[in-house]
Amino acid sequence: MGNSKSGLAAHHMAMLITSIMYAANYSIAKMLMPHAISPYALVLIRLIGASLILFPILWMMKGMRPDWRKDGLLFFWCAMTGVVINMLLFFKGLSLSMALDAAIIMTLTPPATYLIAVVSGQDSISARKIGGVLLAFIGVYALITKFTMKVPEVNMGNLLLLINAVAYAFYIPRVKKLGRTYDPITICAWTFIMGLPVVSVFGFGDLVAVQWSIFTNAQWAALTFVVMGVTVISYLLISFSSKKLPAASVAFYSYLQPVIAIAIAIIFYDERLTLVHLFAGALILFVLWLLNMENKKRNVYA
Repeated sequence: MGNSKSGLAAHHMAMLITSIMYAANYSIAKMLMPHAISPYALVLIRLIGASLILFPILWMMKGMRPDWRKDGLLFFWCAMTGVVINMLLFFKGLSLSMALDAAIIMTLTPPATYLIAVVSGQDSISARKIGGVLLAFIGVYALITKFTMKVPEVNMGNLLLLINAVAYAFYIPRVKKLGRTYDPITICAWTFIMGLPVVSVFGFGDLVAVQWSIFTNAQWAALTFVVMGVTVISYLLISFSSKKLPAASVAFYSYLQPVIAIAIAIIFYDERLTLVHLFAGALILFVLWLLNMENKKRNVYA
């Protein structure tokens, strides 16, 4: 019994650490962008660094080789939606927007995932769920338009983050399908490699232009955190814990992440929480809770 409790506690600790790392990423990545390094160059470094780490791990674990004839298109789809579109739009949007806005907008992914499942016939229509999804989009719309024409670059950043959240919703059901056959490290390593050539088109020129000599110690630490922490360690922790914890526990950490991100942005990055943030965040968190309560067996937040 003791071993069981300690094992469960370790899984909860892994999810808590992951939530904190993801939440901190919104503010820490902004220490680098756009002045020290461009968003696209940062994504390229992230992919190169993570690939150099994950493939040796995959080799040592004797991971599965993908069946390219059967699953090649599925890997390609996941690489384009979960790596190329997701990372490029997220970091570009974050560089233009605020960490507070990004943390709230990214919680739109689960409602968007449900909406896509309904349209594709993979889930049933529920008036309560559809109403919840509409509420979530109203909250995000309030964020996107909050500055009207005063700060148009922030509005553009929020729009890119919205598109990214929806694109990631297209990625989730496909990567879960791959997960029935392949382990998480295999999926992550190969989708990173497949996305690398496309990301290179956007980021190579910016990467060459980076002036590494002017990087401060804090910026080197931030870069290490984004590549090692958010891209590699957090992913391994998720693969370690998410399958062992009940859906309700995983959902709890999805609610917790934006709260931590907002606290970090306010305390360490001096961002101001407005009524619009509170309104949008409350709406989306309510929708996350609603979707989870309506269908506990379908772990859409994992």
